[in-house]
Amino acid sequence: MGALRGGDKPKKHKDRGVKFNEKHTLKYGLSVCSRNAKTDVVETVMCRFCVAFGKESAADATRKRRATANIKYFRQPFRADHYLSHLEINHKHKWTEYEQLSSPEKELFLGVPVEGSTINPPAIVQPLSHAQNNYNGDAEIILKTVVPAVQRVVPVHLSVSEVEKPVVDKLLGDIFFSASDENGLPKKLALDVFHHKATLENYEIVIKNQRLYDLAIKFVACGASFRLASRMVQCTREETKMVCYGGCSEHIVAGYVRAVIASNLQKIALMMRCSWAFAIATDATVHQGTSYLDIRVRFWQNGALQDFHLCTLPAFDQHPAQSNMDRLEKLFDVMDSQWRSKLLGATTNGSINAGRNTGMTGSQQRLLIQLTTLVNKPAFYLIWSGVHQLEFVVKYCVSSFCQKAFYDELVSVLATLRHDQRSSGQERMLCPFVNEIIPDVMAAFLVTRGFTGRLMDALKWLMERRKTIVQRLQTTSPSSVPSASWWVCVAVAYRVMVEIADFMQKLLSLENGANSIGEEVQELCKLALILVDVVGARRDLWESLDSDKACASGSFQLAFQNAQHFIQNEGGALAIEMFDTLRGVERLHIIKSVAHFAVALIAEVSMIAQEGRHFCAENIGVVVSPPTVLPVKLCKVGEEAFFKIVSEQEPRLRETFSDKEIKTIRSEYDEFVLAVDRDPNLGGVLKKHDCDTDISFAWSCVDGRFRMLQEFIGGLASVVPDMAASTLSACLATLNWEKPDFRQTMVDFALEGILHAKQKMKVELVDVQCLHSTASCLTADESVPGCVCARHSRRD
Repeated sequence: MGALRGGDKPKKHKDRGVKFNEKHTLKYGLSVCSRNAKTDVVETVMCRFCVAFGKESAADATRKRRATANIKYFRQPFRADHYLSHLEINHKHKWTEYEQLSSPEKELFLGVPVEGSTINPPAIVQPLSHAQNNYNGDAEIILKTVVPAVQRVVPVHLSVSEVEKPVVDKLLGDIFFSASDENGLPKKLALDVFHHKATLENYEIVIKNQRLYDLAIKFVACGASFRLASRMVQCTREETKMVCYGGCSEHIVAGYVRAVIASNLQKIALMMRCSWAFAIATDATVHQGTSYLDIRVRFWQNGALQDFHLCTLPAFDQHPAQSNMDRLEKLFDVMDSQWRSKLLGATTNGSINAGRNTGMTGSQQRLLIQLTTLVNKPAFYLIWSGVHQLEFVVKYCVSSFCQKAFYDELVSVLATLRHDQRSSGQERMLCPFVNEIIPDVMAAFLVTRGFTGRLMDALKWLMERRKTIVQRLQTTSPSSVPSASWWVCVAVAYRVMVEIADFMQKLLSLENGANSIGEEVQELCKLALILVDVVGARRDLWESLDSDKACASGSFQLAFQNAQHFIQNEGGALAIEMFDTLRGVERLHIIKSVAHFAVALIAEVSMIAQEGRHFCAENIGVVVSPPTVLPVKLCKVGEEAFFKIVSEQEPRLRETFSDKEIKTIRSEYDEFVLAVDRDPNLGGVLKKHDCDTDISFAWSCVDGRFRMLQEFIGGLASVVPDMAASTLSACLATLNWEKPDFRQTMVDFALEGILHAKQKMKVELVDVQCLHSTASCLTADESVPGCVCARHSRRD
């Protein structure tokens, strides 16, 4: 055979790159992921460097895009130059080290399970000790950041990867664990994601399959049960053919959820310890026949007011107040041992679907009253808001009107009209509301305040355009045309909302008064009397009418004949016109529905007025009116009144701040008032703020000045009812899967996992900062990574 001609090139083997070279697994740090079921030929391999270390961020400025967190997979053709290209670009430092090692050392170098890896702890920001920083009292903020030499993008994200022993043993291993719900699984196996560190007493969270963890937690955050999440992961495995999603069981998902809960609670605990004060907010609701009490904690951290879910306490007992208090004490003892000195106040949001017959609202009140006996510092805020309670009553009654059919139809009609408004082409040109803003009540229903006003606007908008709406729906969506009885409900609901909206404005104006609770109770009593007069109800504890002639709620009853008079005399022209078209059974049905709606509304308003009287009772050391926290209103408080507030909270402040820092709070108030008077731009911006302005945004307008004043006011703001706070019932609205009767505790843990998975990213995004100079904070936080401590002092 002669030599090859000059222009000829050697032919490539037809199988080049088709078959995977098994020797490359160790040489290039690869792992076989999948093989052909019939031929056993390797189909997919993955980079073990991505699994063990994550991708290294590029150091050169020429790289236009940040490295992703995705694990690299290789498929045919399997070529060594592809491996080298990936390693030199994404794992340059580790690949250089790896090449110099022997075969046994290479195995140890990548000595994590092929399926996954432990969590790489994030960069830790630690406080400098006195010996390290030579602190002289003049520095504003001193921070030391310990950053790894090589920054990596890690797929698994947890708030902290190291968890204190009590968080695991007393919370995850006790409150959130029940052996009867684990089908015989020992506690040690249920908590296998927590590995005890030999050098410290803490636990380290270890996730063996990063991608599986990420996907499972996302499914749980969407509201999936553990069993459903495991099946969804398995479906993902079958569709994607990725083995990393295989082998996901219900108990594996439960372990991942425990990791999220522990991580969230650990970071929240660090933030609580770094705050001079915090408050709790309770919310009661009923889900699938079980009453739940949601416990949330609120504090000022990193220049913003933070609100986090802690736990949901089920009410399986007939009188659950004491059992809930015991569990709450156990929880707070772990979160912050000084909570009795730091707890500033408590507030309640009520409930929109618990009603007043479940006993949870009474337990809610007793729980808050018990807290006043446990707190060992004066000036404890026990906040009750008439505006909040009235909003929840309106939501509860409106959503129950006509057995929930009225509200569902209202949402459907408005959604249909908005969809028609957003249509394209000729259809959009024919829409009579193309240039109008169609009201939306759904968004307001999910938050604490604003629903009454939005509902009133929506009802008024519908009544003014009834004929146009009916004509348009008959053309575009005949099945969506509302009935005459529904229009009667619209007119009746609007008439009632007019009275409620008027009193709502009065309650808002009374919120910051000296005797706000007493005045709010008086206004609520007046509202109940006016509604009784408008609808024709009566209050008779001794004589009751036949159920065929009247309906009752609480101590109020309303005759069906009076309900008919209410429709015809108070409903307006629309109600009269639509009511006259009804006949027979339909006419009687709408009369009874209106009667039940009206008498339930009156009874609920009367009930919250009675609840408010408990908060008006004389209680030494308890403050019932919320403090002034908005900058524009704080300027008008005056120096004497502000210094009085500081003096009331001084015992609580001394637990965290020094005398010099407390003195700085007073001096910064004078500086702040002077700055507002002298700076017209600052004063103009602050004057635009009202009760609807977010407190964090309001104080951000001072551009980082008056840090100690912000810390103090931010702590006080934690007890002010939050108008934008979501409710527990809204969070549970999408959870329609049924719980087995024999798994009550496990399902409660599942609900807890869903709520913590929802706020996982929210907790991760908050940086923990300590702005106090006491040594106790450093002692509490030094043992746990992830805490950012800053020393703060002022120049004389």
